[in-house]
This record gives sequence, C-alpha cells and structure tokens, in this order.
Amino acid sequence: MEIKTKHNIGDTLWGISYTKARKFKVVSIEITYSDGKALVRYGDEAYNKFPEAQCFTSKEEVYDYIFRDEEDTEGV
Repeated sequence: MEIKTKHNIGDTLWGISYTKARKFKVVSIEITYSDGKALVRYGDEAYNKFPEAQCFTSKEEVYDYIFRDEEDTEGV
C-alpha cells in the first residue's frame, strides 16, 4: 500500500487550532488507517497535531475554507 501526503516535513503551513488560524512548521507526519481510510495529521514543534483537511499553505486558503459557501459544505 502506498500513501501520499499533500505536504512534507519542513513545509510551513497554516492550521486551525481551537478556532484560530496558526502558522507552523511540519516536524512530523502521523498516518493512521481505519475503516479503509487513511487519516493524515501533521505535527508541529509543540507536539500539536493538525488533520490534513485543516492544513493550508496560505492564510488566504484558511479564509476560503472558513468562509466558503454553505452549498460547498455538503458531504464535509
């Protein structure tokens, strides 16, 4: 089985943590596999983990994610 991640160790990302956008450097990648799905989480230097679906390469992407149209949220 091969699992590819969107981001790599050393990348700088924006993550959502406790309702705030936070910039961090990826120092670890955690992959768990359950019910036929892989869950990827990126870790920072303070041992916080961010789900891949809530990691972004820019502040603008965070804004777009938070303020997307409600019709875009079906199935999320």
